[in-house]
Amino acid sequence: VMGGKEASGIIAKLLPSTPIIAFTANIMKHQKDEYLATGFSGVVAKPIEQDHLYEILQRFIKQKMRPGKVLIVEDNLVNQKVLKQFVFKAHDELEIVIANNGEEALARFKEQTFDLILMDMQMPVMGGLEATRTLRQEGFAGPIYMVSGNIDNEHKLQCEEAGANGHLNKPVDKRALTEVINTIFLI
Repeated sequence: VMGGKEASGIIAKLLPSTPIIAFTANIMKHQKDEYLATGFSGVVAKPIEQDHLYEILQRFIKQKMRPGKVLIVEDNLVNQKVLKQFVFKAHDELEIVIANNGEEALARFKEQTFDLILMDMQMPVMGGLEATRTLRQEGFAGPIYMVSGNIDNEHKLQCEEAGANGHLNKPVDKRALTEVINTIFLI
């Protein structure tokens, strides 16, 4: 029977560009360094944490994504930063533009083309529902996803009636947002 370290050494010689990930309960710093020196590309500790595994896999499995531009419409600075970071982690070649409210979103729409709009539902000056209706009336046919803490069916129906393609709950689930990005930008 061959162990993982021995097998990875053979695989690394035969297929030098193939990433090899170690799954192990031995995760002390010197052990991790030993795995990496043996030819492993990364190390995941057992029990496996789904987010860490996903992060490691994303690093080595580059999916073909088309370029594009995302408009984040959000009045809260912290939420803007979180959404921007999640979008960037899902697809690091997307151009990201920020609008602080629906009125700014309409102005950005008149200046630029967007492949996806992430729209907060409740904002000062002009809220997400009104902005979404106006964007649709002015010809924006791309996907608009409402991002809101209002998760009941009544609010989701309001989003749909305004012309939104979907709804992401706050706090935003990174995996749900990544699915949206992949659906739109994967080649």
